[in-house]
Amino acid sequence: MAIKINFFPELGIIQNEINNIFERFLSLASNADPIKTSWIPLVDCFETDKKLIFKIEMPAVEKKSLKIEVRSGYLYIEGIKQSIDDCAHTKFLLMERSFGKFSRYIPINLTVDSHTATAVIKDGILIISFEKLPERRNRAIPIKIQFDE
Repeated sequence: MAIKINFFPELGIIQNEINNIFERFLSLASNADPIKTSWIPLVDCFETDKKLIFKIEMPAVEKKSLKIEVRSGYLYIEGIKQSIDDCAHTKFLLMERSFGKFSRYIPINLTVDSHTATAVIKDGILIISFEKLPERRNRAIPIKIQFDE
């Protein structure tokens, strides 16, 4: 008996990782200070029966610096991750955290109603929720054939 394997979920994960690598590379290749532009927020995306939900890490990001939009099937997020500490006269022994401007495009892989989207920041996590709509793309629509006689 043949075993059917669905590789599409794994390909989506690989595509997201490649996108993250390119986003980091492009931000580092720009003329901006790499320490201030190398941060990209991490995202979890899941669905319930009625909603598509994104949970995005937003530590030290103020609401006034955030811009959230839906653009051509993508969730677009940009903002500024603020440095909390006053580091002007500090000699770092270890610095792993990144700060500065960020932007990210996240694919929306379901049909959603972007007009009813909600966004809430709680405990450093941005939660964006969309109402799901019935899928229209994979629906078969018969076309009547007329014979020219």
